[in-house]
Amino acid sequence: MTTQANTHPVWRSPLGAFLIFMLLVLLSYAAIQVILGSHAATAHPDTYTATRECLNKNGVWKVYQEPKPTDNTFHWLCQDPVTKTVYDMIVEKINETTYREKTAFMPKDGTWNKVFRWLIEGEGKRGGTWQNPPTGTIELLPP
Repeated sequence: MTTQANTHPVWRSPLGAFLIFMLLVLLSYAAIQVILGSHAATAHPDTYTATRECLNKNGVWKVYQEPKPTDNTFHWLCQDPVTKTVYDMIVEKINETTYREKTAFMPKDGTWNKVFRWLIEGEGKRGGTWQNPPTGTIELLPP
């Protein structure tokens, strides 16, 4: 009795491999977004809500643009008019009307002098510029 070997190679669809690859990419992206999205709540649980409330109630007071290579990163500062506490929402500029929130917190002790020095003298922030606060309609994407 003789057996015949299968002489035809197994053919695999490149579409299947591509779909599996894309699924892995999307899952990785989703995991990164969950990690970034929870950063403010995890790292700054006591001040991230106050930061958002300040911005919603009082708007952006001052804007600091970080220097290159992160020149699309901005610090939107809000100062509470009663307590004079300064809060910071770090955002990434997507285009002229769209920004993505990175995190929100009260830097240093929230006093203007310490926040100002931290921004202009801090590691990686030297050489940044002060900008005008955004005007008009802005779309703020979640982290």
